[in-house]
Amino acid sequence: MSRRSLMRNVSSLFNDMIQQLKTELEKIEYVCITADCWSIFHRSYMGFTIHWLNPITLERNSRALACRRMLGRHTYDNIAEIIEKVLTEFDVQSKTTLIVTDNAANFVKAFKVFGANNEIDNSGNIEMCGIEIENDEILRTINITEILDGQTQNTNDVLDIKLPKHQRCAAHTLNLIATVDILEAEKDGPYKVLSRRVFAKCQSIFNKQNQSTQCADKIKEILGRYLITPNATRQVNII
Repeated sequence: MSRRSLMRNVSSLFNDMIQQLKTELEKIEYVCITADCWSIFHRSYMGFTIHWLNPITLERNSRALACRRMLGRHTYDNIAEIIEKVLTEFDVQSKTTLIVTDNAANFVKAFKVFGANNEIDNSGNIEMCGIEIENDEILRTINITEILDGQTQNTNDVLDIKLPKHQRCAAHTLNLIATVDILEAEKDGPYKVLSRRVFAKCQSIFNKQNQSTQCADKIKEILGRYLITPNATRQVNII
């Protein structure tokens, strides 16, 4: 099979899967969606998954919904626009009960500005990994160039976007709480010394697993799984 034929077949299969998913979603009354942004190789993306319950068996169904290339910065209005386009493309705008995201300020602001009747109160400071996000940061920014040109417009007027209700990921929130508490705990001298000694020993095991396939295989043979290497941004979503 030539490269050209392979690409054509992959595109055809992709289009068929999209159509099958749309047909399947037509029969569903309520759905929940997750969204997340990330960057890799100097490119940014936003991914979506969709979840619903079988109305008869109550079995949970999950699908990868979309992955979109993000151009420019991860601003709240850019995020809101991509979310609405995906919901419209799959005709699930009115079916979406909640959209679940992490606690990133850009997601929070997108739903604060464009969301409908959000049940989440964003009053007070939001702490993320020890970094405080003041309420002022959630306010709309003004482009000074537009002011000088006399072209200032309200973002809500330019982008007629209506997003569903927003829910912050509980696992990510718990992770942030743990992260902040750990930073506070390390202010205690004796605990800090003991903690760093213990984690240094653990880190040597993590490094050994990541650097040696033989060690990794042995760990999985004994434990039945690989060790999960901790880092500052990984969400606690492994159950």
